[in-house]
Parts: sequence; C-alpha cells; structure tokens
Amino acid sequence: MGQLYGFAPARRLKRQLMQAHCKPVWMSTVGVRPQHTELGGVSRDTVRDLQWQERLGESTFPYLDDGASLPPLVAKAPGHAHATPEQRIAVTLTLRALHLFDSQGTALTRRVPDQDLLLPVAA
Repeated sequence: MGQLYGFAPARRLKRQLMQAHCKPVWMSTVGVRPQHTELGGVSRDTVRDLQWQERLGESTFPYLDDGASLPPLVAKAPGHAHATPEQRIAVTLTLRALHLFDSQGTALTRRVPDQDLLLPVAA
C-alpha cells in the first residue's frame, strides 16, 4: 500500500477495505473530512500532536501533526473543546467516509455502500 499518512496500521485498514468489498488498489493518499473523525474513540486509528486549533463557536477544528512533512489531519470537535499545543490526541476515522486517491491524485470510485451517510427521508 502507499502512504497512509499515519493512519491505522496498513494491514488493519487493508483488511477493513477488503471486508467492505473494495478491490485492492495502490493508494498514495487516504482522505477524510473533519466531520468524519472522532476524537478519542475505541479504535484510535492514529495519534497525533496538536499544532493549533481553529475555534469557530459551534465547532473547534484541531490541526494535528504526525511529525512528518505531511499536511496536518484536521478533525472536528465541539465548540467548547480545548487542547494545548503539542498535546497528543487520538483520532478514530469512519471507514465508510474515507476517500482513496491514486498516485496521480485522482479519486477512486467508491466501492462501499454509503447509506449510513445519508440523511433520513421525512415521511
């Protein structure tokens, strides 16, 4: 597998993708939106240092660094959340919400159902 940018051990992520009926691919990037992260959480897919946080009233966006020369992982937390710079923070990722990109940066076609990400329809 390509770079997983400090996420879960590659074997675990590969196993989860296979269980979700994804075809094995060579990935260079795994992307996730801040709202699809959970600070703490059971699986703790990655642990990173807080670079800084953007507080926007309703939400706080911690920018997390793994020490490599990679872009920070941006998570979403409640507006009242607060952490100190360089604090170690564990992050859990929603597997079905991950986005995979090939080595050219092209998004790969989603192969997992995303019904759990849809809003319920009103009667």
